[in-house]
Amino acid sequence: MLDTISSCLVGLVYGFLVLLGSELCCCGLPGKTPQHPSIKVYGCSTRWCVFLGVLYAFIYFSTDQYIPSLPAMQLELGGSQGFMTGAVQMNLCVKAISGMLTAGLSDRVGRRPVLVMCTFLLSVASLCCGGAGCIGWFMGAQILQAIGESMEPVLFAMVRDCFSDSSQRFTMIAALQMMAFVGIAVAPVFGGFSMQLASWRVSFFVLAVIWGIFAIVASFMVESCPDTEKHQSYCKDLSRILDSHCLCLLLTESFIMSAYFTFNANVSYLAESVFGQSEMMSAAIMSHVHKGFGQVMKHIEARTLF
Repeated sequence: MLDTISSCLVGLVYGFLVLLGSELCCCGLPGKTPQHPSIKVYGCSTRWCVFLGVLYAFIYFSTDQYIPSLPAMQLELGGSQGFMTGAVQMNLCVKAISGMLTAGLSDRVGRRPVLVMCTFLLSVASLCCGGAGCIGWFMGAQILQAIGESMEPVLFAMVRDCFSDSSQRFTMIAALQMMAFVGIAVAPVFGGFSMQLASWRVSFFVLAVIWGIFAIVASFMVESCPDTEKHQSYCKDLSRILDSHCLCLLLTESFIMSAYFTFNANVSYLAESVFGQSEMMSAAIMSHVHKGFGQVMKHIEARTLF
């Protein structure tokens, strides 16, 4: 029953996204809400800064929490190690591609609508992942989850909107990165505990509720996107990354991240299938690796973004 509801919901969401994309192509983008006056005067309030940090932490939390459960999920969903670890890599690839679209979209329609849409999509996708009955529908829900996670560049754009001073902006970026590392470190422990306590599905259902709450809170945010003249085309926006300095930094981070996430996606199989350890031990290994990796990426990502 649950897997039927999940598969129907995945199909409905894909159908809605196709219809929405078609309407935007035919009718054009909706108008953008003007930037809230408080942003120009006071910048981002403390409570919204905290909210952005928590959002950023849960973006990585959503993926890393189920990695200790991959061997058990493989048996229940009828997949293979290649499919299960491939779902993690696919999530990252889809998020990277979608992020280039959501970033430009937020410049044109505003940060808040994109943020609300992505958090709501993450809530639905987490629910569908938890109710998936086979590997196919799980990967379909993972794609939706990745599209929702593509709000990551929108969060950094909001930081740029709210902090005109470069030193303050760098401090806020560093704070977001630290929140992300907290989420990455805690996520596998939470996922492993959920697996041993009940089932890997429980963690997805909990995340569905959390993301739903985030969507409600995001709807009350003030618009931070500055009022500008008509934007250039998406191709013009994307051409900025072809700058040699920016491209070098992005490629450096990409190579480091790809090697790390390849290991990260397979660590549960190494610990549980090869050495016979429990999900909690697999989670402990992941948390230890994250600690060292976070120190490296803290410096690289901050310089890549600004």
